[in-house]
Amino acid sequence: MTREVLLRERFLESLIEIEAYLSQYMSLKSARKFSSETIGFITDIIAANPFAFVKYESRFPNNQNVRRAVHKNSYCIVYEVFDERIEILNIYHNSRNPDSILY
Repeated sequence: MTREVLLRERFLESLIEIEAYLSQYMSLKSARKFSSETIGFITDIIAANPFAFVKYESRFPNNQNVRRAVHKNSYCIVYEVFDERIEILNIYHNSRNPDSILY
């Protein structure tokens, strides 16, 4: 089953923040490449197999469809799986306290 992928506003804002942060320490081209690779990971890997990643039970204990995928060994992508779509909720660096993340 092919599901539509929706990028929520909070995810897009976080991705822009990460890109801006990375551009301070590497070239703008490399920072944009990170964003492009992240979108590719979502559309190619998560969309193809959304239930392959762990349930995000610590933040969403009553929702079995919220998942967390690790990208580039340092970034968590949080998303929710529905029958006909996948909503990408947010992305954050693993060093951040997950309880401080907004969804």
